[in-house]
Amino acid sequence: MKSHICLNILLVLMFTGSLEAADTVESILKRAIQAHGGVTELSKCDAAIVSMKGTINSSGKKISFTAKSVYQFPDKVRNEMFIEDQQEPIIRVRNGNQSVLLSRGKAIPLSKETAEEVNIGLEMQKLYQLTSLLTDPSYEVAKVDLGKEGKEQHLVALRVLKKGMRPIHLIFDTNYGYLTKIHSKLLDRNTKKEYNQILVITKLHNFEGILRASEIEVYREKELVGMMEITGFVPVKQMNPLWFNTNPKSDPPSQNMEQEKK
Repeated sequence: MKSHICLNILLVLMFTGSLEAADTVESILKRAIQAHGGVTELSKCDAAIVSMKGTINSSGKKISFTAKSVYQFPDKVRNEMFIEDQQEPIIRVRNGNQSVLLSRGKAIPLSKETAEEVNIGLEMQKLYQLTSLLTDPSYEVAKVDLGKEGKEQHLVALRVLKKGMRPIHLIFDTNYGYLTKIHSKLLDRNTKKEYNQILVITKLHNFEGILRASEIEVYREKELVGMMEITGFVPVKQMNPLWFNTNPKSDPPSQNMEQEKK
């Protein structure tokens, strides 16, 4: 009897190990796509409105903010951030090769570091969509061995490369296929040195059939520097191009962003 039990346990261990070893980039992504809503629903995310709120840790203080973002793949995004005790929002727009800060009737070109942050933010939306990683040939995706950590925590990692973009690592839960962490590298605006940014997804929410991150912890290296709560995610068939206008004289008022959802 004991020999049969031992044999069964051995077979289970062997079978589990073969599944993990056989996992390919395609199988990992297909499982993740299914877990987050399926191809049909995720394919609707080429343009969307994202609303969020959260806190930033700065000089030992927690600063609250609210933000809205509209994007249209492949190269258009508008981010509006309202920070407590500041009357004017921070508005950054990327339209194709142009990236500007809209402030007091002026369009100010973004620094290299800030423009890269905006670009990575747009790329993050593509990566959240997941389907692009299977269909867009500009992405080079490879499986990364997490070693002991991966086995103990049931995690698997994919490294995403793209021309002009620093490597991004996506960490998935192997039990359910959920995206749990995103590792990326950014340039410090002051020191111009590279640092690691880690987004830890602590909660998921079903937004109109699409399962996406709703609560995120933001780490710089190992230090917690902010927390975000995604309060709304609304896919849009075609975004109004006025949102991506880099001419401040024709820039639409912020409150009209709500009308896009209708």
